Amino acid sequence: MRNRCNNPNNPSYNRYGRRGIAVCYEWDTDFEEFCKWSLSHGYNNSLSLDRKDNNLGYSPSNCRWATAQEQADNKRSNILITINGITMDLQQWCNHYCINRSTVNTRVNVCGWSYIDAITTPIRAHKQYKQRNMGK
Repeated sequence: MRNRCNNPNNPSYNRYGRRGIAVCYEWDTDFEEFCKWSLSHGYNNSLSLDRKDNNLGYSPSNCRWATAQEQADNKRSNILITINGITMDLQQWCNHYCINRSTVNTRVNVCGWSYIDAITTPIRAHKQYKQRNMGK
């Protein structure tokens, strides 16, 4: 966390420090404060530190300990869509409606559909082809 925010030589610095993502003063200067916060907010070895708002820095009010799936659901590149007042990312909606993401992407990028229409429009059943009667 500190290295990718503070060290321009870190390979991840462009996605963190250069974007203005910083570590709050108390965590940056006092590891014990970070440790106390971590232990009181659910830290365990199976979790990793996640920023709730990816445009804000590391601080007690913007961080949580999260599973790998929660981390994946909270990426900047996720496309958030609201349907009937519920907001989820594109993959979550695809899972909910049992539709392949590639189908949605084709509908949006090739056909010009809105994401909502692309997600909620049922897929047509494949045509049933009649078998040829080969005769006797």
